Amino acid sequence: LDLDLNIITLLVSTLQNITKAVNLAGYEVEDVVISGMGTALSVFNDGELEGGAVVIDVGRDLTEAALFMHGKLRDCFYFPFGGEDLTMVLQDRLRIMFEAAEELRIKYGIVIKESQRLYGDSRIVVPRLRNNPEPENRSVQSDGGRLSVISKRDISNFLFPKVEEIMGEVYKKIEPFLK
Repeated sequence: LDLDLNIITLLVSTLQNITKAVNLAGYEVEDVVISGMGTALSVFNDGELEGGAVVIDVGRDLTEAALFMHGKLRDCFYFPFGGEDLTMVLQDRLRIMFEAAEELRIKYGIVIKESQRLYGDSRIVVPRLRNNPEPENRSVQSDGGRLSVISKRDISNFLFPKVEEIMGEVYKKIEPFLK
């Protein structure tokens, strides 16, 4: 007898509360799926899921990786880091308020190895915290006041090590399935 089983647990009261809220909004719950499965069904076609796929969903505090093989959800992994960690990298490196760092991450936080091709030399202005020294990066220029100018490429470069670290942790979990 061979069995391949994934057990997903959830408090019944949580599921009932979600269902009730949807019903009160005038809709009907047709089906309930784990978030990684729902994301995969919305971005992959059947052939891609059949051939093997990984969905990596970086949330605010949590990153989820859902691994699909032969069209089936093989495993889900959760990691205790997310977009907020990336925002904190920008906050620390640029010495700016969290909200300003979050806006920069959302607008310009595309991370690729060859960021030069994506951004060229385009620059943006960022607000500095009062009484804070200049950011430690030479590419950041200041007007001597509360504003600094930074290249969009630098934002990508600041985020790259953290994204690489996150993807390294994801890879460690899924690597055994790739053999």
